[in-house]
Amino acid sequence: MTNILSILDQIDFDRPEAGPPEGKHKPAENGGASRWRFHSPFSGAHTPKGDFERAVLQSLGCSSGLVQGLESQARHARVGLIQAAIASGALKASDVNERLSEMLSFARGDAPYRVHLPSAPGETWLLLTRPVPLAAEGEDVIALNGQMFSIQTLMALSEKLGEKRKRLKLVTRQELIDSVSRCHGRVLVGRAVAGLMKARPDWSAKTGLVLWQIYFGAIASGLVMGALAFAPRETLVLSSIGLSVFFLLAIALRFAAIVSLAFPSRGKSETAPPLLSDADLPRYTVFVPLFKEVEILPHLARALRGLDYPPAKLDIKIVLESVDTATIDAASKLDFPGNVDLIVVPDRQPRTKPKALNYALQFATGELAVIYDAEDRPEPDQLRKAATMFHHASADLACVQARLDYFNTTENWLSRQFTIEYATLFRGILPLLSRFGLPLPLGGTSNHFRVGVLRELGAWDPFNVTEDADLGMRLHRAGYRVETLDSTTYEEACCQTQAWVKQRTRWLKGWMQTFGVHMRQPWTTLRETGLSGFLAFHAYFAGIIISSLAHPVFYLVLAYDAMQGTLFEPGATLSDDILLCVALLNFAGGYAVNLALGAMSLRGTRHKGLWRHVIFIPVYWLFVSTAAYRAVWQLIHAPFYWEKTEHGISAHLKPAAA
Repeated sequence: MTNILSILDQIDFDRPEAGPPEGKHKPAENGGASRWRFHSPFSGAHTPKGDFERAVLQSLGCSSGLVQGLESQARHARVGLIQAAIASGALKASDVNERLSEMLSFARGDAPYRVHLPSAPGETWLLLTRPVPLAAEGEDVIALNGQMFSIQTLMALSEKLGEKRKRLKLVTRQELIDSVSRCHGRVLVGRAVAGLMKARPDWSAKTGLVLWQIYFGAIASGLVMGALAFAPRETLVLSSIGLSVFFLLAIALRFAAIVSLAFPSRGKSETAPPLLSDADLPRYTVFVPLFKEVEILPHLARALRGLDYPPAKLDIKIVLESVDTATIDAASKLDFPGNVDLIVVPDRQPRTKPKALNYALQFATGELAVIYDAEDRPEPDQLRKAATMFHHASADLACVQARLDYFNTTENWLSRQFTIEYATLFRGILPLLSRFGLPLPLGGTSNHFRVGVLRELGAWDPFNVTEDADLGMRLHRAGYRVETLDSTTYEEACCQTQAWVKQRTRWLKGWMQTFGVHMRQPWTTLRETGLSGFLAFHAYFAGIIISSLAHPVFYLVLAYDAMQGTLFEPGATLSDDILLCVALLNFAGGYAVNLALGAMSLRGTRHKGLWRHVIFIPVYWLFVSTAAYRAVWQLIHAPFYWEKTEHGISAHLKPAAA
């Protein structure tokens, strides 16, 4: 074993695709998957590489026309012919490995090998690009991921090792992932859960509110309750004025978004560089976390096939929970191409999407990464656009957020209101925050990252149920930039009331968690975000939370005054008049800017005539308020509980063939 490893160390192991020219795509120097060049020091293999690869494909039944098409793909993307064939689904990686093992005299057979490592690897993703010791039934072998090494390297190994080559075992990437998970899954899922909490406990939602926040909340609540008992009117006036600070910040943010839409920045659109060619594109990891979503799998497979990106440069991870056997079985039966891996996450609480993503990140081999939900329909060139944007940006650009929209807008009243809300956020507010370099709360899908930066920051917080919004804040506080991407992903809008309330409860609970985490040390947050970023953070998070809770109270006060016949009468005291003026300002200003922003954000979209429905936004807010009070209850009793959003229920989802 030692002799084989020493010989393997002499080989310049590499990845099959040749990277872009020097100086391009500079990943962060903190654990990102780097690129390797294929330069074997051995040149004694007598069969030319191209002829050898063609012979392998033809021996496995590929026609001449198919081989020519694959050669064109491989040439344009600068990848190996066999890698192109596997990634495109023309051949199965296991069949190719078996044939290569036969032709190169490597170890053969399907013994249940286990990874022979003294401890769980610190950088698990590197196991997919390096020799790995395996053991089975007393026999030790060295495993190579056959999908990640060039034919030149494999041919050189076969010649250099001589008879010892029979102890070299070619495995698929999926087999290697499964072996590592079986042997070290518990340790890896432990890292996925506790990584951020150990590295940056001040950024983890696990500990909840810190002591001063608890004392402050208790004292403030006690003072308000006591003041209400002795001076109710004056207390209401002072409370309204205090809360108005947050309302006015929220109004100002939306008014600024209206102005930004009316006077857009033209610099970027006029100087947008051409999209990168296949040869210059980096390797891209695509995460698709699933839980109890058997019906949506065929739609997912179709959406993945539609991506305009070289298949051999895609590293697609279907992330599954080990307790979800139905989805695991269904996914295993689908005929995914060789660039798709199934990552089964060992069961451990909290059972959340960010925990699953943290686990899968340990197997990601891409330089860039994106998250898609099961029902997502990204525009085909979205990955290429994001890669181009990162390519031309400075290293501090860590993430770009694509627009989110809905494909089932016309399903019912709720889906129409949801679409208006998303247009307001992804076409109005987020582009404004991006334009002025302010903290940008990420959406739950279609955010594209530099993988190295993700690993540097501890990735996602498994205890925060809106891990996306929290990560956007952490990126900003760490000095990185987040920008919006001119590309759209179409999702399925929650169109059933109960499912919608559950989803919005989780969102609001997560925003409360995020606000609490980043206000543990307010002066530190202020220093790291700057005054404008600090105010924008409060305008978005505190504005949404407080307005959602206060909205029904305002209606109750109006209803009470109407029943008493005092709705339009002048106040009996100055405090009454002040209270009325503050309430009317918040009411009129809040509704006016939200209605205007909703209508303006819909301009130029495919949602013709939807602007007429913005008048129902105040009614829609009552639904939001219902979820807000559920969120407060859950925050106290089940802070880390993830209410699953059911996908695949829309009538607009046409049946997709597996």
